[in-house]
Amino acid sequence: MTADADDVLDALRELTNDADPVHDAPEVADVVDGTRRTVLGRLDVLEARGDVASKPVGRGRVWWPVPLAEFLAEPSAAPSAVPPAENRGGEESPPAEPSAEPPEEPSAGPGGDGLRERAKDALDDVDVPARGRDQERARKNAVLWAWDFLRENAPTGTRDIANAVFYEFEDDPDFGYSAASSRYDGYSAWDSCIRDALAQLPGVHSPGQGGTVWKFDPE
Repeated sequence: MTADADDVLDALRELTNDADPVHDAPEVADVVDGTRRTVLGRLDVLEARGDVASKPVGRGRVWWPVPLAEFLAEPSAAPSAVPPAENRGGEESPPAEPSAEPPEEPSAGPGGDGLRERAKDALDDVDVPARGRDQERARKNAVLWAWDFLRENAPTGTRDIANAVFYEFEDDPDFGYSAASSRYDGYSAWDSCIRDALAQLPGVHSPGQGGTVWKFDPE
């Protein structure tokens, strides 16, 4: 079974301690028995949710749970903790504990979560490129997942949505998209399927020409 975002978060929390407060994607992938690419996608989702933070180190990036102090025996160690040189290339220490707070839960609006039901109903009338019912179902599930992601994380950028949904569904053979060879991994799926379908769902405000920021209005 493919590790989901919560599995990756649990793995990162399990790894975090005073001696080694930050970790890269391959280290987390070893714990959840997943691919580096999949784990990177889950970490992107977690960072958008406010559950983790990251910083570039050398040619890569390291991650830590938010707030970091909860996972250390001595909270004061967080700002000065230095990751092992063999894993981080001897780079600078991680930043002080980030102040990011998880976003508030999205408002369901009148009638409970009726807005999501409206999105599902609207999606029934949206055409997506697909060969057969199984592929159509998988791709519409991906569009709805992208809608949920935007609802929870808006405003957010095109690339963030595209990569998040791609990493979530790339292991589903019915989804039928592989990583794009240019731009970013989720570009092919986004450009040919997700973008136009997502723009037709309730609450979604797509960016204007040349824009990259998607917004959500619960109406």
